[in-house]
Amino acid sequence: MISSRATLAFLFLLGAFAAGCADEPSARNDAGPTDTSSGAFDDASTDAGVIAADGATDAASADAESRDLGFEDAAVSDATHRDLGESDTGAQDAGAVDGDVSADAGSRVCSGDFHVTSYAALSLLTGCSEITGFLLVDDEINFEPSGVFVGGGNDPVDIFDLQPLRALRVIGGDLLIQRAIGLTTLDGLASLEFVAGFVDIDNADALVNIDGLGSLRTVGGQFYLSDNDALTNLDGLASLESVGGPILLFRNDLVEDVDTLNALTSLGGSLSISENAGLTTISGLSNLLSVGGYLFIGDNPGLASLTGLSRVESVFGFVSIARNDVLQSIVGLDNVTTIGGELLITGNPRLPQCAVDAWLAGVSVAGAVTVVGTDTSASCP
Repeated sequence: MISSRATLAFLFLLGAFAAGCADEPSARNDAGPTDTSSGAFDDASTDAGVIAADGATDAASADAESRDLGFEDAAVSDATHRDLGESDTGAQDAGAVDGDVSADAGSRVCSGDFHVTSYAALSLLTGCSEITGFLLVDDEINFEPSGVFVGGGNDPVDIFDLQPLRALRVIGGDLLIQRAIGLTTLDGLASLEFVAGFVDIDNADALVNIDGLGSLRTVGGQFYLSDNDALTNLDGLASLESVGGPILLFRNDLVEDVDTLNALTSLGGSLSISENAGLTTISGLSNLLSVGGYLFIGDNPGLASLTGLSRVESVFGFVSIARNDVLQSIVGLDNVTTIGGELLITGNPRLPQCAVDAWLAGVSVAGAVTVVGTDTSASCP
């Protein structure tokens, strides 16, 4: 079975072949699960685990697209590769870079979509202040000499920094940093202020901080940060004010807090914070006023309170607070008066049932209410 991440990268390249790099990768689905009490999401919805692990919301659909497009046909792959304008050996060695980088040193706008798989390729973007399409940095995906697209990477990992991008301020499509396993920081992105599409940083195993995103203020689509094993903090997001789609923070095990998200006031999509083993507080979300989709806080074994959500008044989708082993208080949801979907509070053994009951008395819930697995023996003031 072709992985959905490989499919995504291939679709980027096929877009370059068929439409001159005019198309951006499809936005991910922001639909919510119908049953989060067991962590199960329906086929048409967004599963936090599936997104983080696979980079796609519907693996079956992605596989179908792959088959329909002839992904396994070497001739198709070869034709796509040739059409990238990399007929000379040097260009092939540079990695897959698609787009129009002007030879004029004075040119500041780099038009098109760019898939970068080597530092030599990344260096071609030096001086770009704007990329009109998407930027994908992936140090583990490349082409065999035959032109067949493969995953896993046969060339030595050589993207250890993003310094050639230090002039970049605007990305007109998406920013994807996926399996760039040599990166330790994002310092080369220090000038980046605006991403029109989504931001996805996942499986960057050596990444210890994202301080390089310190100038980023606006993300037009989703913001996904997942499976970054060495990441210790989110300090680089201190300037982030607006995210047009959902935020997903998934399985970043060394991150203890989200304190630097206190500039975030607008969230157009859902908020999902799950399976972050070291997370103890979400207080950094204290200026967020509403959640435009669903709210899912689940499987965070060290999270004791929800105080960071104290200014949120409405959640347009469902709310699920599930399997947080040491969660002892519902405080933080005090000001929530409206929930647009169902409410599920499940598997939080230290959360007093009486506190949940008192909170529910002041909340309007559009869907069904399920509360199980709380502490029914605890007393409340």
